[in-house]
Formats: sequence, C-alpha cells, structure tokens
Amino acid sequence: MQESTPSVIIGCVTLSLLIGAMVIDVRSRRIPNWLTLPALGAGLAVRSIWGGPQELLMGVAGVFAAPACLLFLRGFRPLGMGDMKLAAAIGALLGPKVGALAMVISGVAGGLLAIGYLFRTKSTALSLFSPFFIGVPFLKRPFTNAEASEEPEEPVAIPYGVAIGAGTLLTAAFVWVR
Repeated sequence: MQESTPSVIIGCVTLSLLIGAMVIDVRSRRIPNWLTLPALGAGLAVRSIWGGPQELLMGVAGVFAAPACLLFLRGFRPLGMGDMKLAAAIGALLGPKVGALAMVISGVAGGLLAIGYLFRTKSTALSLFSPFFIGVPFLKRPFTNAEASEEPEEPVAIPYGVAIGAGTLLTAAFVWVR
C-alpha cells in the first residue's frame, strides 16, 4: 500500500463527517451519535493499523485535546454533547495538534456565525449600538424597532456544528496543502 493511504482515508472520513454534521446541525440543531462515534472509531482504527501504538496514542490524545480546547475557547460555557463528540472525532482523525488548531479556527468561525445571527434580528443588533449603553437612555428609541414588544426575545440556538465544520475544513486545507 502507498504511504498516503491513511491520509486519504482520514481525509475522506473527515470530509464526510463534517458535511454530514453541518447539514444535520442546520436542519435539526443536533449532531447524532450515529455520525460522530463511527468517525471517532474509524480515526482510531486507521491510526492504529497504519501507525501502530504510537499513532493510536496520538489519536486518543486528540480525542481529549480537541474538545478540551473547544471548551476552553468557549469559556467553559455549556456546549451540546453532539458538538463535543464531533470535536472528539475530529481529534481522533486529525490528532491532537491539528485537532486543537481546528478548534481554535472553529472558535473564530463560531464568533463570526454568532455575529451573523445577531444581525439577523434587527432590533437586537441595533440596540447594541444604541446610545443607551453609553448613558443616554432617551436616545434609545430612534435606534430600536418601535414595533418590538417589551417581552424578552427567545434565545437563538446557533448550529455550532457549522462553525466546527468550517474551522476544521479551513484548518485541513491549510495543513494538507502544505
């Protein structure tokens, strides 16, 4: 077998995992176990078959490093378990270094995604830039939606699997092109 066989297998599994996770997360705001756990197992299996015990240990380190990095970047705020299992699968497939780097890039992508969702609702976005926050409450009215009710807005669930997918794809593109 060629030396690049494990890279091709890992690349195909990673790409399939990310596309599936992004599509399912956008549609249902969930990332199912039937998608993440086989990818995690495949990553560890490929690493152990072609790299032996040392590569298996690198995969296991990635299983812990990528979710830990993601939790750290989110300030230890709650994150869905599907997102955590997706990060673990990415760590198993890409290893601890690339997996952690992918989670850093995913954090940036998640921030951009959150800003996009923020501007989706005009009243929320405009009220952030309202002079109300600099101490001039009577000027708040021109900057907010007059028809908006005073009821609190429902929290928006952001499909963080999309951010993880985008960040990992960008990272993989940079790493594998080198």
